Amino acid sequence: MYKNSLKKIGLTFLVFILFIGLSVIPGYSSSVSSFKRTEAKQNIEGDLSNTQLPWMGVEDASGYPGETVIINITGEWFQTISGFSIGLHYPDGVIESITVTNTGCISEDAFVFQYVEPSPGVLSIGAAWMPGSYKPAGSGILAKIIVDVDEEAAPGNYVFDLGVFGGDPPVECAFSDEFSVRIFVDYFTDGTLTVLCFQCGDIDGSGSGPDIADLVYLVEYMFLDGDPPIPDPCIADINGDGNGPDIADLVYLVDYMFTGGPSIVDDCCG
Repeated sequence: MYKNSLKKIGLTFLVFILFIGLSVIPGYSSSVSSFKRTEAKQNIEGDLSNTQLPWMGVEDASGYPGETVIINITGEWFQTISGFSIGLHYPDGVIESITVTNTGCISEDAFVFQYVEPSPGVLSIGAAWMPGSYKPAGSGILAKIIVDVDEEAAPGNYVFDLGVFGGDPPVECAFSDEFSVRIFVDYFTDGTLTVLCFQCGDIDGSGSGPDIADLVYLVEYMFLDGDPPIPDPCIADINGDGNGPDIADLVYLVDYMFTGGPSIVDDCCG
């Protein structure tokens, strides 16, 4: 009798876990929730902390062509959650490859964590926790997007937006409560990936210059074991002789900034 009871309890637990997992695994949702769902989307304006309305957002990031950039997807929820799902659209023509990780995220201890790309430019991400590991009301990083910026990417701002995207079932954003009831998210902050250009003389990678900050940065790098020029030492080869950064580049920069010397070359990293 006891063995039969234990088998029933074990079977019930497995069914429960399966239900929890399927409710957040990318590409899966029940026909009821899909039927009731509308494609509402509102960008956050102001502070929602007093409204008790769950939200998700993509943090802004920047990088140079050929670099790897990490973009955080964050969120806030106001009750215990057992999982979440995310629908993310990313820009074409700027990304060489894209992956998703839960390292350093609240989902790092999730029982289920996976992502799929149901259509070009769309990611569906999901996570679910075991009973006893559910997350209380709070906020944090849900997942991290790892982007390899294409080496031929044009400088500019590229939007990563969250929301509901077509499909059967649709890709959408939601939290799941402790009873696996989905709490759909209608409030979002979209994020921007800024692809920077290689600006010769912008040695500290600030996006402007050359200026005093770049000069100080170069001196510290050359004589005080400071950080290397950003994103690559070639950005400080401002005289374009292919040998920098060295004393000749430092003198060239001082002449340019203070004595009307020759202009900074345009192809220091060419």
